[in-house]
Amino acid sequence: MEKRILFEGKVLLVGELVDFRIYKNVEEDMIYYSYDVNPEVRDETQMNFHNGETKRAKDLETLLFRVSMFQKEFTKIVEQRVNMSF
Repeated sequence: MEKRILFEGKVLLVGELVDFRIYKNVEEDMIYYSYDVNPEVRDETQMNFHNGETKRAKDLETLLFRVSMFQKEFTKIVEQRVNMSF
């Protein structure tokens, strides 16, 4: 699998700036886009909200929609840890 960084910058999550990346992932038979933040942040009521399928999409438009939903739904940081895959 090839994973290329398309965008790297900062985003605001609950008043805190975090590092943010958008990736283009190329596998043998599939291309998809994903995002990641560092540090990883957790909300006690949404512990798994941003994991798995919510962090990836077939196209950039869908991925950016999911990022905006994540920013709106994420309301309180209760845990931060270094994102080892960032």
